Amino acid sequence: MDIFLPGPIRRAIELLEAAGHETWLVGGSVRDHLLGAAVKDWDLVTSAPADAVRAVLADYPLVPVGARFGTLSLAVPGLKGEVSSFRGPDIVADLRLRDFTVNAMAWHPQRGLADPCGGRADLARRLLRCPGRAEDIFRADALRMVRAARFAAVLGFSVEATALAAIKELNALVDDVSTERIREELSRILVSPRPRLGIDLLRETGLLARILPELQACVGVEQYSPYHTEDVYRHTLTVVENTPPDLSVRLAALMHDIGKPRSLARDERGRSRFFGHEQLGAELAGKILRRLRYDNKTIAVVGKLVRHHMLRLNYPGMNPAKLLARVGNADVFRLFALQEADAGGDERSLEAIRQMRARVQAALAKGRPFARSDLAVSGRDLLMELGIAPGPELGRVLDRLLEAVIDDPGLNEREKLLALARQLR
Repeated sequence: MDIFLPGPIRRAIELLEAAGHETWLVGGSVRDHLLGAAVKDWDLVTSAPADAVRAVLADYPLVPVGARFGTLSLAVPGLKGEVSSFRGPDIVADLRLRDFTVNAMAWHPQRGLADPCGGRADLARRLLRCPGRAEDIFRADALRMVRAARFAAVLGFSVEATALAAIKELNALVDDVSTERIREELSRILVSPRPRLGIDLLRETGLLARILPELQACVGVEQYSPYHTEDVYRHTLTVVENTPPDLSVRLAALMHDIGKPRSLARDERGRSRFFGHEQLGAELAGKILRRLRYDNKTIAVVGKLVRHHMLRLNYPGMNPAKLLARVGNADVFRLFALQEADAGGDERSLEAIRQMRARVQAALAKGRPFARSDLAVSGRDLLMELGIAPGPELGRVLDRLLEAVIDDPGLNEREKLLALARQLR
């Protein structure tokens, strides 16, 4: 077995070995090579302590990222790599302390593959198994339980029975894991090839109730509707699965119906009704994403997509400029992707979305106004010409002008808009 190493990684191994420090390629890089996948992360493990690594690799840009294991990031442009000190006296001891056997393999340019825990056989079996006692592995780092769901979603592997049982028993430990680490794992599950598998594994093990209790509340909420044959939770997973691997879109898919349990009502026929669930869902999505410490831009985009996902009921007759004014040209096609997944096999709805998409594309091609920035006047013009001071009144006037221009693009001329603004005042 041989692995082609990028120049900076090969040289780092050579320098450390020449200084008398045993150094191996380890973990995901070895796993991905054996799977025939592209290696994205080049992780090294060495007998050298962090101070010695800094001394030997003095000409490398090194950034500390994990004090616990003396981990240093190789900040080399175009390359993602880390160097960690052994978690034990030697490479075998280090590998036995890792999360899963498929990640507990190492490779040395002269010594070849080290696989003391049977990781290569578990790769062939597509199995996630702990290299030691599962309870000890998860107690050492509770995030590993969430990582099991992520690896299942990314690799399509199943979790071995004793590891699965240990996660169910110890799921409360995830409460002590940092929010940021959980957020990163959730994001990686969502953009993986099998997000449904990962999210449902979180539910099965009890982790979902601790990380996203609002989504757990959707389990078993039947919709009793001719348009939905699944409960809210299962429908949500179907929508996530059928959206493109764009994080904002998949977060919106995960939360588009999260307001349904709190807005459930039944009509005289016994059918479920969820009036206003999209607005409530947008509010809940904002709270959840802030709790998970997503960035403000992602929170805003997801909230907008959730809030407007039911606009498809107004398609295709809705004025495309009004849709663009509400959603923005940067996110309108994300909204269409969410709506198409939500529509499922309803051909009538899908056709309406296709027609609306075509109308929006035509409007964009014509350069029709749909935002304040497209108006022929600015807030400064209204201040200088009409004396409207910055504040709520100025915003209201600009919005009214935009509404008028959306209905009649011919009004988008400076003098016409100033005259209309005078009338509005």
